[in-house]
Amino acid sequence: MPLKMTLESQDWLMIGDTKVVNIYPGQAKISIDGAAPILRGAHVMHANEADTAAKRAYLAVQRLYLGATTVMSEYQLAASELLRDSPESKEVVLKANIQLSKGAVYGALREYRKLIDIAQ
Repeated sequence: MPLKMTLESQDWLMIGDTKVVNIYPGQAKISIDGAAPILRGAHVMHANEADTAAKRAYLAVQRLYLGATTVMSEYQLAASELLRDSPESKEVVLKANIQLSKGAVYGALREYRKLIDIAQ
């Protein structure tokens, strides 16, 4: 079943490693049918924004979700740093690791998003 979305003008999303931008001055309704990973622009983190261990872990998981295959060591380093700096994050890291072990990368992304949203 296709994913149906409405993008406001200049709103964007990532489909795999491809950025899709609505350049139309009004809303654009789109339908996406396929298995590529999709993230709305609001949930995409750029490398220059990853200024905390939680954000670096999110960025590594985001890259895994969008198709990068060589970032697991970056993730493990960021998760270790997060646990060292914020031991209270243990539950989030554990839940994210469980999601990753099941192949549910988006689930791990959601766990880190909760942690980042709380900190802001």
